[in-house]
Amino acid sequence: MLLETRDVSFRYDREGDWLLERVNLRIAAGEIVGLTGPSGVGKSSLARLLAGYAKPGQGEIVLDGKPLPASGCHPVQLVLQHPEKAVNPRWRMRRILREGWEPDAELCRMLGIAGQWLDRWPNELSGGELQRICVARALGPGTRFLIADEMTTMLDALTQAQIWAAVMQMAEARRMGVLVISHDAHLLKRLCSRTLDMDEIQGR
Repeated sequence: MLLETRDVSFRYDREGDWLLERVNLRIAAGEIVGLTGPSGVGKSSLARLLAGYAKPGQGEIVLDGKPLPASGCHPVQLVLQHPEKAVNPRWRMRRILREGWEPDAELCRMLGIAGQWLDRWPNELSGGELQRICVARALGPGTRFLIADEMTTMLDALTQAQIWAAVMQMAEARRMGVLVISHDAHLLKRLCSRTLDMDEIQGR
């Protein structure tokens, strides 16, 4: 399985400058790819495009040569840096976790998710606890690619290690592709088989 962008360009305003221009990126099943670059060059915008939250102005994003589905469980899931922005504050954690699929008990154990968290509201959990829930929600059985956009940047070292250990184990077991977007060169070197700079994948 291959996730691929083909000459993808994107801008927020129809008359504005292109933020992304002719981006070509390929991630194979089971591959862990790093992506780095200065702030403001469009890494998060590319993440949103891959996960279907926005559409390219030009070019296309394909999975095994076919357009990504417009409805249903999306095969590309995105985990953001700030988990509080990714959940409904009026839902308890159990409903949030079940938003896309019935949670796997073993995955919850690997991520260190305590059962008592599931009856709490988002504002009753720490950032690390809430991010574990968001990661578990993203790792549903239909997920073929995970986009981790500075996913553990704001977390303590122990929480980071536990989350990445679970993600790497799931990626290996399912042959799931992962795009790790980060400024942390040490993290990218440790996790990824190859790391790209945003300048390398654009045709400007």
